[in-house]
Amino acid sequence: MPPARESLGESIYSGAAAFGVFTSFIGMIVALVCGVGLMIWGIFVFQKKIELTGQTQARVTDVACQNDKTRVCDIMISYVVQEQTYQHHLQLPSVYFVGEEMPVFYNPANPHQVSGAAPNYKVGGGAMMAFGLVIAALGLLQFYIVRRFKFAAAASGLGDAFRLL
Repeated sequence: MPPARESLGESIYSGAAAFGVFTSFIGMIVALVCGVGLMIWGIFVFQKKIELTGQTQARVTDVACQNDKTRVCDIMISYVVQEQTYQHHLQLPSVYFVGEEMPVFYNPANPHQVSGAAPNYKVGGGAMMAFGLVIAALGLLQFYIVRRFKFAAAASGLGDAFRLL
């Protein structure tokens, strides 16, 4: 007895599933490349040396706000490092007034490098590594589901085919 011929519906279903597996494989590769890239970049950011390790008090000498909607102002500060006075412009929210003191962080090797906030590369680097891991894991999970369940592969392939149209 000759093998039974696949019906038109089964043929379309199998074709959509095959296309879904193919597009999921491409998606998994992209997710892995992006995820691993983000994890590597996050490691470099996480290990970045913090240069602004000095801290001192600065006095606000001038506040110039351009626009009330943004609430970001150009603040002129004056601070002393090793008995030498420095002046610097900072872009900060308009919460400071002339004559007010504020903490600033500077680079001891170059006191002209100053910031109104302590840099924390560990948080950003850790977030990038975690986000990269999530992207890679989701790409692998999606490919696993599509390979394991023909219905998911067919649905994925059908959705991808309609997106191409």
